[in-house]
Amino acid sequence: MTGLADALRLFADEAGRGSGVRFHLDVEVAHLPGAMALLVYHIAREGVKNSLQHARATDIWVTVREEHGSIVLEVRDNGVGFDPPTPGPEGRFGVEMMSDRAQVGGGTFEMRGAPGEGTKVRASFPTSIFGPG
Repeated sequence: MTGLADALRLFADEAGRGSGVRFHLDVEVAHLPGAMALLVYHIAREGVKNSLQHARATDIWVTVREEHGSIVLEVRDNGVGFDPPTPGPEGRFGVEMMSDRAQVGGGTFEMRGAPGEGTKVRASFPTSIFGPG
């Protein structure tokens, strides 16, 4: 693997095999420090797994880009969405893990969805935490 884009592509290929879901990956960030790339990867991985398990989506988009001094990860799907106040049968453990990982990296996390409108996960990390360089 040569970086985050390759790791995400390999994961999407493997996770989506036989699912019929189309993946759309757009990683515009050429290089991230290893620890940051690992956090972004694991948040993306959990978001994709949630979409595959719960959303009944036909398409999943994973985007990583630099935006206004931050690295932004978005995972969204065109699935069934959810009712935010109502936890699913498995609770919100995966969501908590994604949020905790974003906080560990000095970032923010949000998840939005509505019944019939799909789901969007967004994590944002200020590039200033990378230090000079």
